[in-house]
Amino acid sequence: MRRSRALHHLDDLVAAAGRLAAPGSIVSLPVRSLWVSGALADGAAELEVVQVAVALDMPADDLPLHLEPAGAQHWANAAGVATKPVTLLWRSTRAPLRTAGLERPLQVWDSATGRVDAALDALAEGAADVLREVEPPAEQLLAGLEADRDVSCARCGGPPPRTPSAGGRRAASTASPTRCGRCRAATSSCSTPSKEFAHSAKGTGRNARRAG
Repeated sequence: MRRSRALHHLDDLVAAAGRLAAPGSIVSLPVRSLWVSGALADGAAELEVVQVAVALDMPADDLPLHLEPAGAQHWANAAGVATKPVTLLWRSTRAPLRTAGLERPLQVWDSATGRVDAALDALAEGAADVLREVEPPAEQLLAGLEADRDVSCARCGGPPPRTPSAGGRRAASTASPTRCGRCRAATSSCSTPSKEFAHSAKGTGRNARRAG
């Protein structure tokens, strides 16, 4: 997909988020902000998907990594991204946004103030790097990855795996996802049979799963 097409998809999503956040909307999911990461934020000319983090005003424990909250499919369908090359990663506003696969996100929409024009303009010009979130220290990254891992493991009932030693920022980025102590799958795509981990193959990306 060309960058211009990816930007068009993003602009449509931002506009849809505004409509769905308006009073009287048929969708009640508490979406508070949208953040871009991945190839589009990196300035790639060609990319496979538009990666967007959707921040929700709900407890972090209700949003295990790469699982969908209740109502996610409805929101994605209403936003018009269910059949588009857009991957949504659901995150809580009550915990650090940064996690495995979501590096230096850039906010493009806020429920209170609307479009972040400076960010969208910078993306269009391929000059968004200076506006992106600063990478946190390695210790903070590991703490956030551990929190995501523990929430995922709690969902499948398995004991948390041992966490690799820090070893600097690179180790913090490559240490995740670790493996679940019960199902031995990476916690970002736990395969333990459970209603809480019912697979969802469309709407919010191939790796998305539904939280109970």
